[in-house]
Amino acid sequence: MEIEGRSPQGGERGDNEKYEPFELQPSVLEAVASLCPEHEAEEIWRVVGPSLVEQARDLLDEARLHLEIWRELSEDADHVASRGLPEPPLVRERLIQEIRFLANHLRTRGGSSTLGSCGADRNREILDYALTTANLHGGGRGSGCGRPMSAVSSRDGRDTPLRQATPSSRDGSCSSVLSGLSVENVSLAAIDSTVQYLRESLEEEIEQRRQDVALLQECNEGERAFLQTQSRPPPPPPSLRELRGVGTLLEREVMSAMTRGSPLCPSYPSPGRVVQLRPPPLECSNKSTASFSGMRRASGVRPRPIQSSPDPVINRTDGTVGVCPRPKPRQSSSEVFSPAPRYTGITTAVTPTTTHCTSIT
Repeated sequence: MEIEGRSPQGGERGDNEKYEPFELQPSVLEAVASLCPEHEAEEIWRVVGPSLVEQARDLLDEARLHLEIWRELSEDADHVASRGLPEPPLVRERLIQEIRFLANHLRTRGGSSTLGSCGADRNREILDYALTTANLHGGGRGSGCGRPMSAVSSRDGRDTPLRQATPSSRDGSCSSVLSGLSVENVSLAAIDSTVQYLRESLEEEIEQRRQDVALLQECNEGERAFLQTQSRPPPPPPSLRELRGVGTLLEREVMSAMTRGSPLCPSYPSPGRVVQLRPPPLECSNKSTASFSGMRRASGVRPRPIQSSPDPVINRTDGTVGVCPRPKPRQSSSEVFSPAPRYTGITTAVTPTTTHCTSIT
């Protein structure tokens, strides 16, 4: 079974990387012990080589011990990682970008951020966090970041870590060796024909056990490092609720600056507002009129009489001639100008005068 995932160091998974559950391969020593009596097995191993047999047994015991240690560490790490719930994806990044935008707007326009009077120190810390935090790519509080590859295995219901799949692991060399053993060829009678085969099988098993031990040691170190970081965790980052609160305060400051017409954003009339302009009223008091008349009399200027033209003569249709007199305006030397009418916005209708013509007999 192959699985795509992260590297054992907790890095991002690659496109061509395949991982599979770790499994301890069957031991050649245990297979031979199951196929022949105990005294014959001891004699066979004496012929094969006591040093190889002893080395294979020690590596098998060491691998099993490291696997048991990993299971205990993984259980503790799972308990620690399950304390916090993962955050929704990209929510923290969006809130941080919003705070940066509003703060930069206030800074470039010459404004200053007060961040409210309640909890100003904490709000300032949250603002500094948003301005100095690098771009995040997934992972937040309680997301389980920093776990080694063994954590993936335990969360998927397996009790062994994952390891990168290799051609040798997929071929299952130890399993193929064990498939060639049987009761007929594992016996003292056939020892001469199988001794070399068993010796080569033990050498392959020893090499595989060394790789297993190295992998398990690496997984155990990763789990220990994770538990140490959780025992002395750094100060937690601001929660999503705190980030939203700071963003709301900054938005209110920007809107307040726009409302009071500060240099941040000059105030202009609303586009839908209609401003009605009225001309100033025309005022002419009696005092000013009298003064004007007095100045004219003092200067010796008299109003020039208006010379009237002769009355027009009209010819009637019946053959008679008639004269239509013109109305003469009243003019006096002591003329006093009446004040100009005050503008009231009311139009007065002008009634035309009727001129009567006097017939000449």
